[in-house]
Amino acid sequence: EHIFEWYYQANTTLKKDGSGIGLALSRRFALLHNGTLAVESKLGAGSTFTLKLPKDDSLVDAYLEGDKHATENKKFIEASIQSATENGIETQTTQAMRIKPESQRALILVIDDNPDILDFLDTSLSQDYDLIQAENGEEGIAQACKHVPDLIISDVMMPIKNGIDLCNYIKNRKETSHIPIILLSAKSNTEMIATGYTEGADDYILKPFNLQLLKARIENLIDSRKRLLKAYSENENTL
Repeated sequence: EHIFEWYYQANTTLKKDGSGIGLALSRRFALLHNGTLAVESKLGAGSTFTLKLPKDDSLVDAYLEGDKHATENKKFIEASIQSATENGIETQTTQAMRIKPESQRALILVIDDNPDILDFLDTSLSQDYDLIQAENGEEGIAQACKHVPDLIISDVMMPIKNGIDLCNYIKNRKETSHIPIILLSAKSNTEMIATGYTEGADDYILKPFNLQLLKARIENLIDSRKRLLKAYSENENTL
């Protein structure tokens, strides 16, 4: 009953190289075409996946009726489109920005070469933070130097420049060295994690990640930087 949920992975003895987004993404594509994707399984026998694409839009409601997961995914899509439209953003733009200077909210730069993860994080975080997006490390560095965000969330494995290269550049540049960086990666080996921290990452979270955990780490890192800045400012004023 959970296989269509974002980032869900079953606890099995099989080697898992995925991120838990394949079936959720497939079902979302089906909904975007006014269809549905369902599954029937029998233990020890196998599973049957059924994709339905209506010839007539009037059939959509009938397909969705009683389908909890399809309804939830449809609401997620509608909320994403509405949120993007209200803020003047095209949902497929590679430079999607949601910045409201008057709001005084923290600005987060999200970097990932997977558009679906960018969309998921945008929808999940945009209620509390202003966001900038980039699809590779090189583009992310350019955005970080231009906007100097309060925090960076970056994938590790990306084209052109990866997350490790990005950390190295950001942390060794005076203007951006203070920015906390959270790395997201499906690579769980100790060497990769250690390299991330060595190059300056403030946190390393494994995919599939828990959204509540990610939000808690974001809030803690931003608050920590604010307290340091306040303490530094007060110390400067007493000199």
